[in-house]
Amino acid sequence: MRKLLINLYDYAVKLDWVETNPALRTDKYKVKVVGRHTWTEEEIDQFEARHAPGTKARLAMHLMLYTAQRRSDMVKM
Repeated sequence: MRKLLINLYDYAVKLDWVETNPALRTDKYKVKVVGRHTWTEEEIDQFEARHAPGTKARLAMHLMLYTAQRRSDMVKM
């Protein structure tokens, strides 16, 4: 949000709509990113043993593993 506001106000300064960019006076903050657990080969084998070929769960897992799509894109697919 901060980056967006800085760019927006920079453009407003360029157009002479405002004199200064107040977003530059805000403090940066760090976001603690925990991340996501990456499945191990053993976990993938366990999933495949549980879900037979041809099931939606197995298809979804294979699409996510082998197409390198984002999670949000996979939901759309």
